[in-house]
Amino acid sequence: MTRALKKARSRARITWFAATGLSAGVVYIAYTDGFNKMLVLLLGLIFAGYVVASRSIARKSKNLATAIIAGTGASAVFWIHPLYDVISEVVRGWSSAGLIPAHVALEAALPATIGVAGIMMGALLHLSTSRVTTIIQSVAVTGVAALAPLSPQYTYEAILASIVLWQAVMCESLCRWAVKTFQERSANECPHCGFNLEHMTTPLCPACQRRLPQAGPLHAVSSAYSDGPVPNPFDDPSAERDAA
Repeated sequence: MTRALKKARSRARITWFAATGLSAGVVYIAYTDGFNKMLVLLLGLIFAGYVVASRSIARKSKNLATAIIAGTGASAVFWIHPLYDVISEVVRGWSSAGLIPAHVALEAALPATIGVAGIMMGALLHLSTSRVTTIIQSVAVTGVAALAPLSPQYTYEAILASIVLWQAVMCESLCRWAVKTFQERSANECPHCGFNLEHMTTPLCPACQRRLPQAGPLHAVSSAYSDGPVPNPFDDPSAERDAA
């Protein structure tokens, strides 16, 4: 394992522990003092933070996908309540039309809002990572979170626990993808300068002219030349002296 890969994995672990710990802290405040918009904003910022951190590990942070996903999470406090109002209206309309019982309509708005929001964020993450596991995990953990408000006992506690679970699972999924992406990209790059070496078989990096560790025994050279160009054994030394 290279030093760069070890560093990437360490960053991923720190990102996960930080995101999970901060989410648990916000949930604890919500448990003791009640939920409010500020806590929703903090949870959205935590999501945006580990999105940017994981994509930075994968060296894909400076693109439009990062801005869209992080921005959507950070702005959750502004769209989550309107989404709840829209879903509530739809559910009441179904109840008025006799499609669902009235008592179900009263309980369905919050689980439906959690489900729609969770699947939407999971779909964005899937589109940005092209990782099937991400969408599977998002559907599973969103299903748990959506069912939490229907808990017969300790409903509030179940909702809070599902928030921490969702953040922890999605952060873990992103961090795992980030490390794998970093490893794949690093395999095609010069370990000295980062030059893209895909489809190249030369024992030296064309950019920095340093020997590549994966050159193999057929390209073995003296350690005296490991940091510079490899001398051509067919060059005539006398020709160089004559030219001088």
